[in-house]
Amino acid sequence: MVWRKIFGTAAALFFLWGWAPAQGAVDSSSEYLSHIVKRGESVSLICIRTYGFWDAALASAVQKLNPRLQDLNKIEVRDTLKLKNPDFKSAKAEPLYVGRLHAAQAVVTWCEGDAFVKAGATLAPQKLLCNAVVLPGATITTGARGRAELVIAGESIFRLKENTQLTIEAIADSAGARHSKTRLSARLGTIWSKVRKYSDRVNRFELATPVAVAAVHGTEYQTSVTADSAAEVKVYSGEVAVNGRRRSQDHPGGLTDEVPGSEEVAGPQELSMEAWTEIVRDMQRVRIGKDGKPQPVESFTKNSNDAWEQWNQSRNESDRGLVGEDRP
Repeated sequence: MVWRKIFGTAAALFFLWGWAPAQGAVDSSSEYLSHIVKRGESVSLICIRTYGFWDAALASAVQKLNPRLQDLNKIEVRDTLKLKNPDFKSAKAEPLYVGRLHAAQAVVTWCEGDAFVKAGATLAPQKLLCNAVVLPGATITTGARGRAELVIAGESIFRLKENTQLTIEAIADSAGARHSKTRLSARLGTIWSKVRKYSDRVNRFELATPVAVAAVHGTEYQTSVTADSAAEVKVYSGEVAVNGRRRSQDHPGGLTDEVPGSEEVAGPQELSMEAWTEIVRDMQRVRIGKDGKPQPVESFTKNSNDAWEQWNQSRNESDRGLVGEDRP
């Protein structure tokens, strides 16, 4: 009787908190899965975890399986989502449900407040929506109260703080080739990142600022850029090689030095910064001035009272297991 009361009380608390038991291994004889939505989850996040990808065709299929959910962008905690079991033998014959662990795409798995996406140089910014697929060449901007989270190629998570601008320059190809890289550039603001660890230790991710490039492998870190282009890289776990970047007149990302309007420049030329590399490890940071010169690497401590760090910790719980380790 006592145990029954304890169990009932615990169950009630879990219900109030929006907690649901994790869906573990499912019998391959079950054609469908039933997922209870937990706090911080989106449909795209759930599907990336289940199938390894998210796109318009999969969104349409999920909507058909869940006709009572009028808008997949507005699911609520404790909603029940019906999904096709990718391990069910008939599903393996359906290309739509075959897991694509290296899907070359950037998916918005969470968005709140003012956030916008600009898909090309001539297009006007559009409101950024949760579950949207973002293509290379797009720039995402968050406003004073905006935040966003993207999962790229199922291998990295990037979160944008308020007043941040991030451009997706390239996404590693779907085959996960050793020489293919995901390249991002940050012009302003703060980006928290987690990148999958590969057993071959080949760098497949780069995040550039106007004064430095962070080459990343199996790392949780944060990059900040101020209005004068000074930058900071903080590593929470793993290792980041931060390199002084060289900026050229015709750099494709627009990261160029300004030249007085009346002065002629004889063809493309590099306006060089001093070449340097700093290796930044667990709980270390490096600051780079607007002149491109790094300060000595130093230690830092987490601030448990910081709202941004608290938000990232909350998102880490929602994204647990999404970016695995030691992929071959």
